[in-house]
Amino acid sequence: MSHRNRNNRNRNDGPPPAITANDHAALLLMHKSGDNDLIEKVKKFVEANYRDITTSQLRNIYSQVKKASLQDLPLIRPKLAYIAGRTDTKKRGMHRLIDLLDELIQKVNDEEKLVGFKTFFESVLAYHKYYEKTQGRKIQ
Repeated sequence: MSHRNRNNRNRNDGPPPAITANDHAALLLMHKSGDNDLIEKVKKFVEANYRDITTSQLRNIYSQVKKASLQDLPLIRPKLAYIAGRTDTKKRGMHRLIDLLDELIQKVNDEEKLVGFKTFFESVLAYHKYYEKTQGRKIQ
């Protein structure tokens, strides 16, 4: 197999579109900004990773996040670790999402950021549904 074909076949092996630590503060205020560039980053992140994230895993996490209070949110971190531990290491997209959620949870320290975190997660859920429906679950 040529180098080019190998790269095409493993296109998810490379780094995903970056949501960097510099974006975290903006993500946690996403509900207030309506920043198209930030929304585009979330969209690209989900597009690069949706194949590795099952709807049931995503809904399970979201249901806990949706009802979480500021005091309860840190308790989701061990649940994320458990999900990561049960997830096949080949499912890099799921691990990337869990890492991002864990990092963001650690930065949620007031009600405003909690609302922003939930808004961010709703965006992830929406784009996951979109890519799942429009791109299909192609086995690689």
